[in-house]
Amino acid sequence: MGDFQRNEDRWSQATWSQATLAQASQAGGIADQKSLETLQSPDPGQSPDPGPLPPLLTVPPNIRAIRDQVFRLTEDVRWSAEQFNEYWGYMDNFWVLNSTRPIKDGKQTLNYWCRLWRDQAEKSQGSGQRSKRIRTVEVCGMKLNMYKIWKGDQLISVTLSHNKKKSWGKDFVCYEHNHTLEYLDTIKVNSKVKNTVATEVAKAYRPSDISRNIKGVKWAANKEALEDAGETHLDLKGIHNAGASWKHQNPDIRITGARIKWEEQLEECLAMLKALPAESAVTYEIMTVKRKTDSLISHGIVFGKLSRLQILMRRGHLTLMDATHNTNRLHWKLFTVMIRHEYGNWIPGAHVLCEHEDGDIIAAFLANLRRWCGGEGGWQPRYFVTDDSAAEQRAVGLAFSDLAGNASVQHFLCRTHSERTLTRNMSGAQCKEAKNHLYAALYLRHTEEGCEKSILAAIAAAPEHKKAHVKQEWWSTRRKWAYYARQHSCMLLQVITTNAVKAWHHSLKTHAGGKEVMETFSFSGVISHVLTIGDEWEQRALDAEELWFKTRVAECTEYPELAQFPGPVQSLIVDQLKAAKKANEEGEQPKGELKDDLLCQCKFYRSYQLPCQHIWQFHLMSGVITSHDWTRWASIFGDSGFEIYETITKTYAIKEIHSVIGGPAKHMLETREVLDDIKTRFFELDELTLGFIPEQKDRYLMLWVQNLKKKTGQIRKTAAKDALKQLQEGGLVLTGEVTKEIQAWD
Repeated sequence: MGDFQRNEDRWSQATWSQATLAQASQAGGIADQKSLETLQSPDPGQSPDPGPLPPLLTVPPNIRAIRDQVFRLTEDVRWSAEQFNEYWGYMDNFWVLNSTRPIKDGKQTLNYWCRLWRDQAEKSQGSGQRSKRIRTVEVCGMKLNMYKIWKGDQLISVTLSHNKKKSWGKDFVCYEHNHTLEYLDTIKVNSKVKNTVATEVAKAYRPSDISRNIKGVKWAANKEALEDAGETHLDLKGIHNAGASWKHQNPDIRITGARIKWEEQLEECLAMLKALPAESAVTYEIMTVKRKTDSLISHGIVFGKLSRLQILMRRGHLTLMDATHNTNRLHWKLFTVMIRHEYGNWIPGAHVLCEHEDGDIIAAFLANLRRWCGGEGGWQPRYFVTDDSAAEQRAVGLAFSDLAGNASVQHFLCRTHSERTLTRNMSGAQCKEAKNHLYAALYLRHTEEGCEKSILAAIAAAPEHKKAHVKQEWWSTRRKWAYYARQHSCMLLQVITTNAVKAWHHSLKTHAGGKEVMETFSFSGVISHVLTIGDEWEQRALDAEELWFKTRVAECTEYPELAQFPGPVQSLIVDQLKAAKKANEEGEQPKGELKDDLLCQCKFYRSYQLPCQHIWQFHLMSGVITSHDWTRWASIFGDSGFEIYETITKTYAIKEIHSVIGGPAKHMLETREVLDDIKTRFFELDELTLGFIPEQKDRYLMLWVQNLKKKTGQIRKTAAKDALKQLQEGGLVLTGEVTKEIQAWD
């Protein structure tokens, strides 16, 4: 399903819609937009009623008539203080303050003139400053008196009346405007509407998006509210100007101090982080690292919120890492490590803002994280996925190697970046055949043998000046990028790119107002912005957890077995069902033969161990899926989330350790006995800690699991190899294929 980040629909504003979208909108989530539309309430077949959607602009009742009354002033208008505060912002585009008298005996008089009042009619027809056309109007002499009644500092009431003083010193009083209210609405936006759109601009939404929303392209209520407020003529320029005015009056504190030296900015960062409230719990440290190759000194600051570091410890089995540029005025790079939450959402675990993009400082960043997370017993990544950056690859090797230089982490390269590199380096007609062979190794070859054949074919087909490149850059690194290298792990088949980190960086820049805005930030501005947006991503993950077993898709009515699965997993299965129905409608035959155990070799089944399109096609034709099959698939999750895929191999859901027909049952039972003993000990400890407070109990059991991993980790890694060695020393001869596969285990 790939890793992706869908932008949350800002304009829906319905509580149910937001909660549903939060369930799977995160990068690496498992439901697409079409699936989200099918999510329903916990009762299968019952569609939720989100209720009426509130408009972006909320106007008082009868505001259109009230504006017309204040415009004409045929009679006095009396308001309470609350009514004045609610109404006057819709009138200030046609009445302009001329003078204010001081408060005396609790009374105050303010004089307003029509916006088109002038001492004399304008005669200038020039182009004006900056080639702007000067508006020529017929002057209007309407005036308004506003009388305010005060009680101390509290406003009690307001009265509006027609000012009947003579205009321009002449012998007549102006009793009505010589223009319409609609005309003034076209030349000036009232402050209520202006502040509304300015607030949206300040949230980094594009003026075009704000315009479509407030003009009711999607929600009719917005259009009606805008019409009542008299601002149907609001255009993109008006929205942009409103945002610019708001930003000028409310300068962004994230830009403050961006022009001072980096040493001073780091000091400001420390002061800012120390001043954070206790509930924020941010861990941070300044780093200074000497680069090994040329002794260049690199500086940086590593930081992470404690709650997200705890998730890193818990779910860091597979970790993504990538950097982004243009986040601050001094052009320091921002690196982020991300992990997938149990419920499918990606969360930024920790960050480093560093001067140079080199392997030594990135390795120091990762080493700091390991130390913060409890050393060897804490964060224990099994797989790392990065782009093809040499610095990142070197950093992972430095940070996760033992004293002998053996890497404890398997490093994979993002498929998207690998494809781009391949396209860039193997362009041209001469390289086309070789490039196709490498594409086959990148996307298709499931076995190491097939991958090696494709790469060797690419070497043979490559032009002479490219052969050495293919050997060095593709043959020697095949275990990092080739498709076959991921086949042993469902999770690696699900996560093949670093798109989740790209989506995170995109979210940072979008919420900042764009890349051009964020690149003006100071260090403290970047860090505060990263922490704020990180909180939003973490909250969406918590919302997804809340909805994990509560949502139901509409198809649960037809297939009640789907209700056994978590909501997002239902959406995954339904997507395959829809694809199967479409294929059957188009007359497409299911691929391959279906065996009794309902296995499939397609990518989806190998990735998720769930009924795929091809199994569904057979089921729609002949009903091959039984209740036992549904139970087997649903048992993958139980009370778990997507963390179950950290340990699931491609045969997990097919073979139970105690039910393999024809296997050495004695040893299976012995292995099962060992596993059951560990489970029993866990439940015994769980009972012993019933008197603990929840935090102490959680901490105690976490330490027990960490110690268990630490004690058994090396045994789990080397037991099969040690047994093979003992057998070979005893004279047993195994085939090269078996020996090679066991040696590859770790």
